[in-house]
Amino acid sequence: TIHSIPVEDPAGNLVGVVKFFEEEEPADTVLSFVLEHDLDYAYKTAILTHACDVLECTREEALLFELPVDLGTGQDAELLIFEEEDPLEAIDTFCSDHGIDSGGRDMLIAEAMASPLLDFDLEQPVIWRQNVQLEEGVSLGLVEVRRGEEPADVIYDFLAEVDIEDEDLRDRAHSFLVGHACRLVPCTRLEAVVWSEDIQLEDDTYIGTVSVFAGREPVDDIDRFVKHHGLDPDYRDAILMQCCEEVECTREKPLVYSKAVSNEHSQPIGTVEIFEDDEVVDAVVKFVIDNEVNLDIIALKNYFFQEACGRPGAVCTRNVAKLWEKTVQDEYQELGMLAIMEDREAADQAWEFLEDKIEDKTNRTNFFFNVMEVICDDDYVTCNRQAPLVFGPQSITGPDGEIVGFLEILLGQEPVDACYKFFAKYGLFAKDWDFNSVFKQICSLPGVEGTCQR
Repeated sequence: TIHSIPVEDPAGNLVGVVKFFEEEEPADTVLSFVLEHDLDYAYKTAILTHACDVLECTREEALLFELPVDLGTGQDAELLIFEEEDPLEAIDTFCSDHGIDSGGRDMLIAEAMASPLLDFDLEQPVIWRQNVQLEEGVSLGLVEVRRGEEPADVIYDFLAEVDIEDEDLRDRAHSFLVGHACRLVPCTRLEAVVWSEDIQLEDDTYIGTVSVFAGREPVDDIDRFVKHHGLDPDYRDAILMQCCEEVECTREKPLVYSKAVSNEHSQPIGTVEIFEDDEVVDAVVKFVIDNEVNLDIIALKNYFFQEACGRPGAVCTRNVAKLWEKTVQDEYQELGMLAIMEDREAADQAWEFLEDKIEDKTNRTNFFFNVMEVICDDDYVTCNRQAPLVFGPQSITGPDGEIVGFLEILLGQEPVDACYKFFAKYGLFAKDWDFNSVFKQICSLPGVEGTCQR
């Protein structure tokens, strides 16, 4: 004890003795004594004034609340709340100084509210209000932001409640109102949070708060959070499942790369988007088909191979796009996965697939046309013909060894008809080519042999 002060009541009765110790702030000691003996607050002022005449006092306000906080960076900070200080304002300042998000702020408020020494006024004062009108002059009502609230969130909720059907108008109204509010009151962001959740590991270690922002796909924000904190991908799936129960989700894969594309006149065409585990070449080719543009597809592919293939999550295992892929099943069994690639005719790929699956040619042919109907109905597949090649393309050379053209025979087509069309197309009758001789040679080739019925 470095000093003591006896305290008496108005009648001269001894209430107790205030004892001061080294390394203790006198204001804190006096407050503890006053609270312990249920004394009027005027006693604190009188006792502290007397004490500070003798002892060194660094402040007049007593410390009401003290909490060590792990910042998650290997460093700790102490949240201190003194007399005459608004608890919420002190917590907000602490969070702002140390970059603590809204989830961490809520946890600190919960800890502080458990202290009997702190008085929380949860009905915070309004710091900004605005009467909102549409462009036509129709009033939507009054939006108010209270101290401690994020203007972007309050304005977003307000606009959602008044139910503006025009999404573009709602976005413009939000942007305008947030910009106006943030010129007058504190804002930490311009985008509204539509969903958030505090994330803890299995051992209850607090990781942080994951937030999903308005106008973004939830999986993109959640994936960014998971990667930032080095969490296992399973955490992303679990968080996304929980999020999608409360907000709209349109996909499960995060966007790993996007790039706006313009034509030769620098006019914007659209944006190529590549999602996790997607082949880059598939996204590029389907972008060209979707936008019906005439671009140098080879140059476009090469550009995206260079720009996107190094991005985590992008896949580059081939340079030919897969336009269609589905599991094929006949009336008896599942036949397997059929893929249609961009570099070959769909009919040829489908026929080759079925040749290995259905032995009977009649059954195979009938089923083939059913499959082709589905394939050719897809927006990404162009079917230049409905029948596959059963022979060719076979190069046909003239007497000088120069290639005249390529002979092709389709499924169901008589070889003699295909040969006749070939002769007519290249003017071989006029050149006195021997049709019968060429036809016999064709009929003796593998793939055609035994099919020449006339």
